[in-house]
Amino acid sequence: MPRSLSPGAVCAFLGVALLASLLLVPAATAQPAEPDGPATEPDTIWAASSDSLTTVALDPIVVTATRTRQALDNVTVPVSVLTRQDIASRSRVRLSDLLQEETTFQFDYSHGTGVQIQGLDPEYTLVLIDGEPMIGRTAGTLDLDRVSVSNVERVEVVRGPSSSLYGSEALAGVINVITGEPQQPRSLSVSGRYGRYGTVDASASGSFIEGPVSGSVSANLYQTDGYDLNESAIGQTAPERDDATVQADVGVDLGSATTLDVDARFNARLEDYRTANRQGQALTGERDQTNGNVATILRHEVAPGLRGEAILYGSWFTFDRTETLEASGEAVDRLDSDQFFGKAETEWHAALPYDNLLTVGGGWITESISGLNLLRGGTERRQSGFAFVQNEWAAAEWLQVTASARFDAHEDYASEFSPKGGVLVRPIEGVRLRASVGTGFKAPTFRELYYDFTNSATGYTVLGSAYADSGIQRLRESGQVARQLRDPSDITELEPENSLSFNAGLETELIPQVETSVNLFHNDVENLIDSQIILQKTGGGPAPFVFTYFNVGEAFTQGLESDVTLRPLRDTDLATRVGDVSVTVGYQYLQAESRDAIDRIENGEVYRVPNDPQSPDFNPNAPTLDEEDYIGLFNRSTHTGSLQLRYRYDPAGLTLSARGTFRGEYGFNDTNQNGVYDAFDEPADAYSVWNVTAQKDLFDRATLTLGIDNLTDAAPDYGAGQPVPAFAGRQVYAGLSVQLY
Repeated sequence: MPRSLSPGAVCAFLGVALLASLLLVPAATAQPAEPDGPATEPDTIWAASSDSLTTVALDPIVVTATRTRQALDNVTVPVSVLTRQDIASRSRVRLSDLLQEETTFQFDYSHGTGVQIQGLDPEYTLVLIDGEPMIGRTAGTLDLDRVSVSNVERVEVVRGPSSSLYGSEALAGVINVITGEPQQPRSLSVSGRYGRYGTVDASASGSFIEGPVSGSVSANLYQTDGYDLNESAIGQTAPERDDATVQADVGVDLGSATTLDVDARFNARLEDYRTANRQGQALTGERDQTNGNVATILRHEVAPGLRGEAILYGSWFTFDRTETLEASGEAVDRLDSDQFFGKAETEWHAALPYDNLLTVGGGWITESISGLNLLRGGTERRQSGFAFVQNEWAAAEWLQVTASARFDAHEDYASEFSPKGGVLVRPIEGVRLRASVGTGFKAPTFRELYYDFTNSATGYTVLGSAYADSGIQRLRESGQVARQLRDPSDITELEPENSLSFNAGLETELIPQVETSVNLFHNDVENLIDSQIILQKTGGGPAPFVFTYFNVGEAFTQGLESDVTLRPLRDTDLATRVGDVSVTVGYQYLQAESRDAIDRIENGEVYRVPNDPQSPDFNPNAPTLDEEDYIGLFNRSTHTGSLQLRYRYDPAGLTLSARGTFRGEYGFNDTNQNGVYDAFDEPADAYSVWNVTAQKDLFDRATLTLGIDNLTDAAPDYGAGQPVPAFAGRQVYAGLSVQLY
């Protein structure tokens, strides 16, 4: 039975959300309290001096790059910010929708929507909500479709390794989704959007400030009937889905320069789908997942120039999937897991002489996972400790220097030390030069260490490396091993993946109407963890294989990120009379290659067609691959670009927006089956996608939105007629948002 929520359930959900919002909003009109903490604090930074920390109003403000509030123009590493205005003018509803319109990201759709930064896979990007990590990855991908942006104030993206502040998973960068804070004595708003495929997005949010207490609550419901891009296959390309998110925050000024914040978030997703197994039999599936987190933050200013905070954070993620034979109703596959991440942390900021701002901190992390698919069954737990230090030095008005380092000690892998340094130089007004170098790491995951997973559709098995020997023994005892392809004694303890990265960029704003930015990057990654075949299973036809994980590779990515923004009418009287226009053009050049593949090609070990030296059909005279034929890593486009046009006419309350993205051809399928992406493979075609939005303000309290996503009905595929699942054709939608008070 489909479990899609009925219209009545939708109304009930929003009704409960509105009621919760109303209960949070005091009946009496209150004046906002004097700001003294993050619950009511405006965007500020602390400017270091020899004896105090002074508050200076700046806009825009970022916190992710340094864990302190800093003006965007003052950070020493490449950071980009998507504001509430960007989200609203584009009418984006999910984090994935928002980021897909940006030049510097490419995407992997194999397990939801995962983002690549600087050519590095989704598993190397840390995703935060209000500074705390999200959990619940599938095959390394954290699905950005899970995150609603209905109550998001801004999204900050730090490109380049950030392990010196955030530890594992921040090897490629950090995406921090920051929700809004109460700014008025009370507020209440609702919004809704309906589009093709029965897609509904409905939100409600409310906030208040009452004396020393402030708070907010928001709720979002997302529904879709799904769509099918390949009618010859069993099941839909994207299944029907219900996704609900509720978030609440409360802040209290306790007096004596002390504040307490409690933030909570809960998300649930239900999916029903059809698929087929190896024998072509139809299966029905149910996939349920929930994710929740609670953060308690106590902040205290000990003395002028010295402020600290203590954080207790817990997050859990549950996943349950059941597949049954459609004809008989017999359950044939079950996968479930329960994951927990807990952290206790303290952080201190101190103003030191000569314009230094010192940040030190440390803490303890505990993680656990349980489920049917663990090699030993039951629950696996692991713990780690960490400490970090950072110093921000305003050496002169034209020079900022930042240095940071973090030490992680873990019981499952060797300790990691992650340093990073950056410099910002302003040689003249309107010109900024940034350069940074740092290291990053990614720890082996629970999946890579402990999982025992068999795909019901194709039959392949993946064993975690920590207990792969027991998994192999189980397969042997059950008669499922046809032949051994690699000696099990080769399986060794996994080490963290490591990177050394460089970024250097130039930004200019010599006149108000023109802004430019260019950033050069290079990332070297070592100890890459990858799955490799160790056994072949029994069975007719192309028998499936058994995989486990090894530290096997080295790779590098390098390239250029750039954009130019033109606002020809900015700061002119004409902008007031005819409206403001902005045009942003972005471009990325990317080179991403495996050093191991290059070495094998140079040694004449890679052939243009499959040619296994262990096979009786091996042909030593087959043509080998030349180095110039090698293109690089799969699923990376050398060229990507974007064009964003925006027009705003305040007297009429009218906003028009058009955004186009281009992705060049890339390798997705290894069509000549030699293990590398080369000139003899059939690449996935280049494509471009255009989204347009028109918004009209109504009565100063409402906004009507009309939009079309994928205006030209682009239908890119991976090759051989295999459609890219994220592109569902042209989608028309309409929405209305109302600020009730």
